[in-house]
Parts: sequence; C-alpha cells; structure tokens
Amino acid sequence: MTSRCSEAMRLRAASALLAVPAFCFPLALHAQDGDGGSTAGTNSGASGAQGGDSESAAAASGGANPFTRLFGGGDASGLLGMSGLAFRPGFGGGCVAAAGFSDVGEPGVYDSLELTSATAGNDGRYAQLSVSASETYTDNLNQEPDDEAMSDYITAVSPRLDACSQTGRIRGQLSYQLEGLIYANNSQYNDVYNDIQAETTIELVPGRFYLDADTRYGQTVVDPSINFSASNSIRPDQNKTTAWVSNVSPYLVQSLGPVGQAMLRYRYGYSDYGDRDVPDSTVQGVFLNITSPETREPLSYQFSALTQRVERSGGDESRFLDRFPDELQDSPLLPDEEALERDRTTYFDRVMLDLGYRLTPTLQLVGAGGLENRYNRDGTTDRLEEPFWNGGFRWDSARNSLEARVGDRYYGTSYEFSASHDGRLFDTQVGYDEETTNQALNTLNGGGSIGSSGGGFGGFGGFGGTTSSQFDRGVFVQKQLSASVDFDTALTETRLTASQQEREYQDSDEPDETYKRLDLETRYNVTRRMTFVPRARWQNREGSSRGGEYDTYAVGTSLIRSLTPTSQGAVGYVRSWRDDDSDASEYEENRIVVQFRKSF
Repeated sequence: MTSRCSEAMRLRAASALLAVPAFCFPLALHAQDGDGGSTAGTNSGASGAQGGDSESAAAASGGANPFTRLFGGGDASGLLGMSGLAFRPGFGGGCVAAAGFSDVGEPGVYDSLELTSATAGNDGRYAQLSVSASETYTDNLNQEPDDEAMSDYITAVSPRLDACSQTGRIRGQLSYQLEGLIYANNSQYNDVYNDIQAETTIELVPGRFYLDADTRYGQTVVDPSINFSASNSIRPDQNKTTAWVSNVSPYLVQSLGPVGQAMLRYRYGYSDYGDRDVPDSTVQGVFLNITSPETREPLSYQFSALTQRVERSGGDESRFLDRFPDELQDSPLLPDEEALERDRTTYFDRVMLDLGYRLTPTLQLVGAGGLENRYNRDGTTDRLEEPFWNGGFRWDSARNSLEARVGDRYYGTSYEFSASHDGRLFDTQVGYDEETTNQALNTLNGGGSIGSSGGGFGGFGGFGGTTSSQFDRGVFVQKQLSASVDFDTALTETRLTASQQEREYQDSDEPDETYKRLDLETRYNVTRRMTFVPRARWQNREGSSRGGEYDTYAVGTSLIRSLTPTSQGAVGYVRSWRDDDSDASEYEENRIVVQFRKSF
C-alpha cells in the first residue's frame, strides 16, 4: 500500500469526526449505520491511539469497495441493497454504485436492481444506465383512517445513471434518477422527481492537499409525529419537502517526523429545504489532528482539537404543524415559540488527547481526556469549560474485535462499546456510543431520509437509520445502540438489525425521545434465476411532545426473476400499518407492485 493510503487510514478517525468522506484507495473505510452523530463527542472510534499495522486494520474493515460513505447516518447498507423489491445495488463487478437513497419507509421504483457487470477499462472508471417501469396498486394512497382511505393505480417510469471512478486524482461516485409518476384517479398528484447522491475526493497536491465533497438532493420526511412515507408516490405532497444537503472540506496532510502525522481540515456544509417552514442550516468547522507514528509502539497517541459553528435560519414549526390539526389533536404540548427562536447558533467544541498502550499483540489499554462544552437549560453554552475522561481496553483477533470504555462527561457517566465477529456461518456487530449533537448537525452529517426515489414497493428502505424530525429542538445527548447479524447458507442470505436511539435534550425543556427499530430480511434463491424475499420491519417512537407515541409495522414479500442477462422483473406485496396515540394517525395499507428493469 502506498504511504498516502497508510496515512489516510491512520487519519480516518479525524475525517469521520468531520462527517465528510476521506477515501483510502483501494481499501474501504466503513461507518456505522444510524442517524448522523455529532463531532462534539468523545468517542475515539479508530483513533490514532490504536497502534499497529494500518493496512491490516483496513483489510479487516471489510473489503475492496472504496466508495462506502464515511459520514454517519442514513442507510449505510448500500452493499446489501435490501431495499425496494430487494434487488441488489450497483455493478456485478467493479465499484458499487451509490444506493440507499431512502432511510425509512418506501424507497423507489428504481429499487437498486442487480445490474450486470459494467464494462471496465484500464482507467478504473465505470458507468451504468438503466430504466425501470412499474405499476402499483394501493388501497390507501394518503395513509388515512379506514373510513377515509382512497385507492389508486400508480404508473412510474425511472431512468437512472450510476457512475464511479476509483483511479486517478479525482475519485468518487454519482447516482442520479429521474422519476415520473402518473396517478389513474388523482391526476393532481402527477409529478416528476429528481434524486441525486454524489461524493468525491480530489487530490489537489499529490500526497499533501486534498478536497472532499458530497451532495444529496431529493425528498425527505419533515416530521414523523405526522403520518409519513419516504416514498415519492405514497402520501404525495404531505409531510415531505425537497432537501439539498452538501459538504465541502479541504484538508492538508503533513508529516511531523518522529512526532507523527498531522492533518488540518476545514469543513463547510449547508442544508436547504423547499418548504419555508423547515429551517435551513449551515456548518463551518476547523479540525486539527496529530497521530503518533507506528515507531512509538507500544505507546500510541492522538491529539485532536475541533470547533464547529452550526447555524439555522428561517422555519416555523408551529405553522407547519397547524397543517395537520386532526393528526395532532391528542398532542399534549405544541411547540414553544420562544424556545424555537432562541439559539440560532450552536457551537460544538472539543480538545482531546487519546492514549493507547499495547500489552500484547491483540490487547491494548486505551484512555482519553480533554475539555468539551456544557449545554445549559437556559440555552447558554459554556465553551470548553467541562473536563471529561474515559478509559478501557481494545482487543482484536483475526475474526473478532471488542472495545469498551467508561468515563465521565458533563451529563454524567458515559459508556462506549463495540464488538464484532466474522464467522464462517454468520457475522455480527454490536455498538453503543454517546454523542452531543442537534438535528441540524445530524442532517449535515448525513442523517435523515433525504432522497427517496418513488414508491414501487412500500414499507421498506435500507437497514438502520432513524426517521427524525427536521426541526431543530435543541442540543441533545444522542445515545445510540445498534446490532446486526448476517447469516448465510448455500441458498439463503438473512440479515437482522436492531437499533435504539435515545435523545436527552440539554438546553431546552423538550421531553426526551426514544426511537427503536427492527428489520429482518431473507433472500432465498429458489432457482439460479429466481429469488424469493420475505421482509418485516417495526419502528417505535415515544416521549416526544408532538404526536405522542407511535408504532409502525410493515411485512411483505417479493419474487424476483432474471429475464435476460440485462433485465429483471418482479412482483411484490406489502402490508403496512400504524398504531398511534391519535386515532386520526392510525392507518392500514396494502400494496401490490409489478416492476421491470433494463440495464444497458
């Protein structure tokens, strides 16, 4: 591996903290699923305090796809393609196209059909054109109570382009889809949607100066307190808006000789929403990281300093929620106008030293300490006035890893845990972390459900993630627990994921929230050309002052048939429903989809 790639691997924690991608080629760097976290926490992840061979660590992280997104949040399961009618994403060879536009709910008619191998030149660049067409029947188009349900037939046509480059000084990926929808009984909903997801790393000065950038454009759910569908076609024009989220981040890498490697990074990001009641936001941040050289073993260290300024502007949550008086009629508390107008600017700062000492080739003691912000109930912030610390261990073997830390932060005792097992029959991962963040920063870091290409098959998006409100209700401590199990046999592939996210608000009187989610999918190869895919999903939210508690469920199945080497067809059925504290928000929906896709 080149020295630049080794340096990038050792600096991957620094890039992850800024939530923008910094690719190392040709090896992949992986981020956890789930809503995007703050960069103001104390989690070390794969920090410089982890000594040892960076190439081995990279190889163990999971494969040769250099286009896995690094920033946390959204659907990080693009390689699995468990969305839509359960077609696989990307290319049969070469690089994997961007997938997982949808976070929760119903993704699109594009549905990431399994594409044939793209023609690959020696330059390592790939492109794939495709078009899909589907016919959908739903017995509850707008997800209304039974006595108000309205059925419809929906015709969708979706051309799509996936492209990527994994060589040269400009590397990245692009996915674009245009989707046209025609409703048989409700022509007022006829529309055309665009979805874009792109990211790149540009080597401006070889081995020294780089530029990362990413952008996402598409529909997003505004607030899950109200019935929502991440699909463009279901519940059209209700509780959704267009969102454009982008980040750009130049960074400089410099060797400090025996001291280690340094990286200085600037980050600018913005989110812009089509609905004037949803607040826009920007982030500007500066990050400095110094990582110890491997010659320091068994001692390792990483020093980091970070400041981020998050600003939100515009928006009116009360005015938005007033559009849905029936669904929120049982809400115990409507937004506090004064609280919503305060703290339009929030700072996330941290200075930290992370240390490690390797006792054996597989066991390392780790610890960290520094200063961070305290967020007060009156809306003020004490910047870099609160000390924090944590300590624990990290253990790694060829197929297993385990890390655990316990410490103290401004809100009390803190915990951090991660474990993984790469077995012959099954793989499993478990992780728990705590971060200080707000919704604006989560969105800018890649969380949320931005980009949802249509509604060919309802009830399912990618695995992981949380559908949360786009309204910023204050700074909260985000406590995220996630777990996944992958089990394969000769004829089946099964994936089970579970997550729980708690939000403990720090600078407002907003009630704490808890989100839970469970996904199960099995792919059964009936024949060489036919696959049967049953799936199920459960989501729960409780504790919010808006809409009370709700549960959403979806169960369904699809049958996929390869017609030719470049075309596939499928038929699917899904049943979804919602239990809610408000009767006006409860619904049941049944949907049948027939879909065809051709790649070129």
